[in-house]
Amino acid sequence: MAHTDKNIVITPHSGNTTNDPRIAFSGANASVSAQTVTLFVYPTTSGTISIEGAPGQLFSVTNNLKGTIFAVSDISGIPSIEVLDSGVVELAQYNGNVLIGTGVSKGEALHVNGVISANARNPVRFYDTDATHYVAFRSPATVTTNVTWSLPSTDGTSGQVLSTDGAANLSWTTASGGSSITQFVTNVGDGVNTSITVTHSLNKSNVTVTVRENSTNYYVYPDIKFSTNNAIILEFVDAPTSAQYRVIVFGID
Repeated sequence: MAHTDKNIVITPHSGNTTNDPRIAFSGANASVSAQTVTLFVYPTTSGTISIEGAPGQLFSVTNNLKGTIFAVSDISGIPSIEVLDSGVVELAQYNGNVLIGTGVSKGEALHVNGVISANARNPVRFYDTDATHYVAFRSPATVTTNVTWSLPSTDGTSGQVLSTDGAANLSWTTASGGSSITQFVTNVGDGVNTSITVTHSLNKSNVTVTVRENSTNYYVYPDIKFSTNNAIILEFVDAPTSAQYRVIVFGID
């Protein structure tokens, strides 16, 4: 081991039918023996420059805009970065992980230390098991104020929903039971009675009633009297003709 082990060897291989031209670069020092990296020129793919070491191919560039144009391999000679003629950049396609930004990879296929942005309403997609269909999230068409929501630190219980405190902090809460609305619809009028009992059978003490004329769709406002939880009484000035009015009763919890 010596500095004299440093060397550059150029081998044209002119006229050789099996070997291609190469330049071997050897580096060494007082404690490390000669370590050699070789640049090869291959005739494949309209000409390829390949830099190779003991593990295999480390880096290559082709003189052709088809297939793989540029590649960087890992320590075992397997491509870690490939640039294809389609414009696709493949990272860690065969093994390994991708780390963007400073820090240490956590073992995920992609680890990013920094802000991730999806511009112009481009969605973030989550594909199913066989990668044929997905669900996605994207921003609204117009955002006037930047918002970053903070997710809760734990999972909620069954039936809980995400709720905001108005300051972009999300938490799991139990949804309150809102009002339950049911309705009853019927036509009234017989040409005789001005006082008509409508039995709706909603069993509600709180009801809202609308009455409209079937022929014109205009709303009318007779006197309305609460009778029981299941019935109301309509008082008209003149007796409605047969099925003249449509009555809708809304029952509210």
